[in-house]
Amino acid sequence: MSESPGFASGLFLGLVGFFLVALARAARIESARMADARTIAWRCLGRGLGLEFVPSREPGLAGTVDGFGVFVDRVVESSSESSFTYTRIVVDSHGRVPCEVALAKRRPSWPAEPGEGFRERFDAHVCVTGPEDMVLAMLSFDVRCAVASFVAGAEGELRQGTLTGRWLGEPTEVGLGRKLDTLLALARSLVAPSIPPALLRNVVSDPDPVRRQRSLQALSSPPRSQSPEARQAFVHALTDSDPDVRFLAAQGLAPSEESRGVLASLARDSDAREELRAAAFDRLPLQCPYASFADLAVHLLSADGVVVQRAAVRAVGYARDPSALDALAALSGTQDERLGATLAWALAEIGGAKAEKVLVSLLAARSTRVRCEAAAGLFRVGSIDAVQPLLPLARGLFVNGSLKSAARDAVQAIQARLEGAPSGSLSLSDGPAEFRGLSLVPPAPLCEGPR
Repeated sequence: MSESPGFASGLFLGLVGFFLVALARAARIESARMADARTIAWRCLGRGLGLEFVPSREPGLAGTVDGFGVFVDRVVESSSESSFTYTRIVVDSHGRVPCEVALAKRRPSWPAEPGEGFRERFDAHVCVTGPEDMVLAMLSFDVRCAVASFVAGAEGELRQGTLTGRWLGEPTEVGLGRKLDTLLALARSLVAPSIPPALLRNVVSDPDPVRRQRSLQALSSPPRSQSPEARQAFVHALTDSDPDVRFLAAQGLAPSEESRGVLASLARDSDAREELRAAAFDRLPLQCPYASFADLAVHLLSADGVVVQRAAVRAVGYARDPSALDALAALSGTQDERLGATLAWALAEIGGAKAEKVLVSLLAARSTRVRCEAAAGLFRVGSIDAVQPLLPLARGLFVNGSLKSAARDAVQAIQARLEGAPSGSLSLSDGPAEFRGLSLVPPAPLCEGPR
């Protein structure tokens, strides 16, 4: 008797079902075995690190080390094409690291090796926020190196006083103990320091001149500027290799002989930036009389760079130093508008025939501003000799309005200064061309020249 097709089909399905149940049971057993093995591994890791095992869907470790809260877990990130497992370590400072300071990765990974250009790379790739004085105090050079490695190598960040980093791989594969030790060391180094001593440390030992400058600036603000650390930092920085640092140190110690010496040295330093040289020179009059640096002022009138020259011109103008007139006259051909305008002002401050002659020459300058300043200078110190050069500017049909007004004012002022000249005896006429000109009193009263 032959078996029916239905019986064979049922037998086949029964066998398939039996095997599927057996396979599912084996899978559950294997999964439980693996979970037990993972739990055992986590517990072993925890015992080695002094942390407690935390059972959950994704087990982890938690505990306290040196006052820092520590949590370790496993994070899986999956996409349609791949899956990655990361080991995450979180270190909570419990308020010991300032909550207002934050660190995060700004750009993709980069080689965070210290050396030339390290500051530029650090600033470009590590986002740092928080009060500047606290950030400067916390981030010494060694700490910046550690932060750079942490941010680049562990996608690390600091938020609200908590450090978080993650590494690709299972906890048993990433060298968890070393990673935790590194993160704890970084957390200790970020504990809020006493700011003045930390800033002093930067000034003395940080290889980055910009950090030394910013630390000095932070120490310069009151009441911190009166601290012993500020005084030590300023004194140490007077001999710094960076001229900007020396300048800030001299400012911090002003007024003092040491400060004046450094400022004068910076003003003479042809290798320094001209803006820095000018700034240093500008601060000398605030500390000492002009006579003590008059030679330097005259010397800088022939220096390279119009910024330095302008500073020197201002100084001799305020001092009304006639000994500088020859050096000032040498600048009359300048093409720099600001220098030419400052030169005209200084010549008017000094006055005299020699200054007047240079002012007259500036009436032919290319810059309208310089010509206006020259006319304004002659308004103050011009004599009858300046009238003839002023007339074309005062009467010209196509002369700039401001320049024409300045020239006319200068002529009228010269009229008023002429001894014995009554009102109207020196005047400009706007009548027909054949009658235009200058009307003067007889020459006799002018024999003594300008007042």
